[in-house]
Amino acid sequence: FAQGERDEWERLYDKLLAGKEQVRVAFMGDSFVEGDILSADLRELLQDTFHGGGVGYVPVASPFTGFRQTIKTTSKGWTPYNIMQRKSTPEPYASDFFVSGWVAKATDGASTRWEMTTKRRHTDECRRARLLFICREDTELSVKLGEEEERTFSFVGGEEVRQIVIENANIASLEMKVISGAAGFTALGAEFDDVKGVAVDNLSVRSNNGQAMFWSNAAVNAQINSMRPYDLVVLQYGLNIMQADRHNYSLYGEQVEKMVQYVQSCFPTAAVLVMGVSDRSHKNEDGIVEMTSARDLSESQRSAAEAGSAAFWSTYEAMRKVGGMTTFVNNGWAGKDYTHINYAGGREIARALYFALLQGAQNYSRMLHDRLEQRKRVI
Repeated sequence: FAQGERDEWERLYDKLLAGKEQVRVAFMGDSFVEGDILSADLRELLQDTFHGGGVGYVPVASPFTGFRQTIKTTSKGWTPYNIMQRKSTPEPYASDFFVSGWVAKATDGASTRWEMTTKRRHTDECRRARLLFICREDTELSVKLGEEEERTFSFVGGEEVRQIVIENANIASLEMKVISGAAGFTALGAEFDDVKGVAVDNLSVRSNNGQAMFWSNAAVNAQINSMRPYDLVVLQYGLNIMQADRHNYSLYGEQVEKMVQYVQSCFPTAAVLVMGVSDRSHKNEDGIVEMTSARDLSESQRSAAEAGSAAFWSTYEAMRKVGGMTTFVNNGWAGKDYTHINYAGGREIARALYFALLQGAQNYSRMLHDRLEQRKRVI
């Protein structure tokens, strides 16, 4: 775990160790972590240690909601778009993307119901919900919390990001409905967390090599960050750029450095962690063999992280320590494509990443203790 030079890491560790403020993590990635794979277990482990609850960010509508185990989403009346479809996404929706990569177009009466689950520890310990949207026309929404009566909210049309925040001792389900104003309504997503502890947002979009973040709206990112700032942003990308016969990834490394800079500009108080590409295998005349280009791509990502004063963690090395992708497949931790992990594989990688983050916090705590001892000796 190579830590960056920026003091945002000290700020992150201070908040984690003090335990008085919420710590928010954005886990930005591709299909490797789609459906809350890996991030669900990282969230669970962090919440075990530093408290917190809820599942973080979820889209209002998506074709992949049924795949996610950590929350149940039922939606109707929406047309969802992801950022990889930006060229076919109509305006103004194409210009409204948050780094989550999802927006949804509404019709009058469009609704979404979210239900908390017990698939992971703490996922049902939700005490705060946040609805994020843009309404360019006068809009009326209804929100129903559990079995309580519906509440109606009215908004005057405008270009800025709006939010509805609900706090309750226990949020088991929440339903939002667009009563009027659908023509000017952009749904950005919802968040479910606790009022304290750690929150982890899974912001994954399949087929994304990370550069899709440049197509998000920096103003939307900044507005949402001002509502609940991120303390750590994890960048998990690379699978969609890697090729078996390609070993020079210097040009992509330059793009990774720009990604780090973009994240730092949108989320200026956040520490940034570049998570190197995973191990991967492929089939050739010798059978199933390691794709050695994974090592080369990972090193390019490491160099880019260092150049951008971000931290770096090697997923490749963590997987190789337990036998690599072939072992993951043999153990039932990954698919037979020898590329994508499943929830079991995500658990293994999440544990390794969690212990690396925990080690960083412990090292920082020891450093603070040593500083205090030195001051005492000077006095």
